Amino acid sequence: GRFAVGESEGVVYRAALDDFAREIRRSFSWYRAQEREHPVEKIILSGSGCKAPDLNAFLTDQLGVPVEMGIPPIRFGTTGGYDPAFALAVGLALWEVI
Repeated sequence: GRFAVGESEGVVYRAALDDFAREIRRSFSWYRAQEREHPVEKIILSGSGCKAPDLNAFLTDQLGVPVEMGIPPIRFGTTGGYDPAFALAVGLALWEVI
């Protein structure tokens, strides 16, 4: 497929995902120590990295919380739809609107 990688690249990719999940778990631990009344119910990813193959499923499995790509609830005037690589630009533009 488009994101096919060789065995050595796959090992590196998996190690990076494991590190990423470990850092999120550390953040969860800190958050839980601070905020006991409002547990994390969902993770919303943004930016071009959230298009990484199987990232949502991997993080959902590792963290035990649903993970999804964030798509703003607004209509874009393009035929290609929303590209998460533009999350920061969209957020800044919305900030001016609100």
